Amino acid sequence: MPILLDGQNYYRTAEVCRIAGISRNTLFRWTKDGIVEPALRDWRGWRLFTQAQVDRLKAKTDRIIETGRYAIPADFTTEDYGGKQIPDLIARIR
Repeated sequence: MPILLDGQNYYRTAEVCRIAGISRNTLFRWTKDGIVEPALRDWRGWRLFTQAQVDRLKAKTDRIIETGRYAIPADFTTEDYGGKQIPDLIARIR
């Protein structure tokens, strides 16, 4: 459930992870690596993410297909590898 502060909705880490479909560790690693912009912190030091941040993160995760050990963009084609044929990989993933 979002927290309303100064007319803006904020989401806690667990809510963001549930919405985006990623783990806490992934969210923290992506924040550390600069993939996700840093969140505000409340008086306890807990991260608070805006709706806009959550929407951007969800859009990013929607482009990835999780395949156990591998993650590839959902719009991946063989042209991304210079036209090399890897149909078995694509067929197994999709």
